[in-house]
Amino acid sequence: MDSGAATEGERQGEEVVTKKRERPFQLIKLKASGSEHVIECLRDLLEEAEAGRVIGLSYAVMRADRKFFFRSCGEAHRNPAFATAMAATLLHGELERTFGRR
Repeated sequence: MDSGAATEGERQGEEVVTKKRERPFQLIKLKASGSEHVIECLRDLLEEAEAGRVIGLSYAVMRADRKFFFRSCGEAHRNPAFATAMAATLLHGELERTFGRR
């Protein structure tokens, strides 16, 4: 039994015409100067590490060519369970930020 309503778009004979959806995001290319914030963050981390307040890092790095790598060092390398918990917390926070729940 046909209700007469198309689930996506409108039916016209044998052809289904779908409505164009807007993309939820738009990728933009940052200028090379977009790394000032990265440099500031790294300087802050270096200052904290030199003062003995940072004892380990787990990080992922996004390069300008969109390749990435990840590393752990210090206590985060020696204690992979703690590093995994930090990574899971980062993932949770980024998912919230991505889907607008923060």
